[in-house]
Amino acid sequence: MKIELIQQTVCDFYGLKNSDLLVRTRKRHIVFARQIVMYLSIFYLKYTFKKSGEIYGLNHATALHANKTIKNIYDTSKTYRRQIDEIKKIIEGESLYNSIVIKHIDLLQLSINYTNSIIQL
Repeated sequence: MKIELIQQTVCDFYGLKNSDLLVRTRKRHIVFARQIVMYLSIFYLKYTFKKSGEIYGLNHATALHANKTIKNIYDTSKTYRRQIDEIKKIIEGESLYNSIVIKHIDLLQLSINYTNSIIQL
């Protein structure tokens, strides 16, 4: 799984462009989406707070705050919990799909290599 998958999934879910998350703004819907990306980068990719913040040119304290904020919202709001869970399901589904496709391509390549080695005999 890569950070781009998390970013794209969150942006698609909230109807944003990736570039929206890079803009220095305090618009709540953009800040919230950015916080979810930072939270999920820590959750899935085991990013440090520093690395999670650096994605958007922010420091570790901002990423720590984002993580605490999203955890708190997740624990206290059924609506946001459902949204975050839905985003997680999409990410996990995409990640599973991508790994299956990669394994299929690897098997296809092995088959091609085997066929070529037989032809050369």
